[in-house]
Order: sequence, then structure tokens, then C-alpha cells
Amino acid sequence: MIAEIINLNRKIGVLPVLLFILRRFWQNGIGISARNGYFQKKK
Repeated sequence: MIAEIINLNRKIGVLPVLLFILRRFWQNGIGISARNGYFQKKK
């Protein structure tokens, strides 16, 4: 999945778009909940 995104980025040059999408996910709380779940699993 990540490799496909990198290949697309090389072809189209959509890095700013990907960063914008990632930032939107983070603002929606997906990143926060994922990090909380990750730290809970480690404990």
C-alpha cells in the first residue's frame, strides 16, 4: 500500500496532496486514536 503511494508520488508528484490528506486525517482524530491504541497495546 505504502509502496503504491510512493510510486504514484513519483509519477504524479502529489506529495503536497498526500500531506494535506494526512493532516486532515490527523485533525479528524484518526491519528490520535491510532496512537492511543498503539501505546495501550505496548503496555
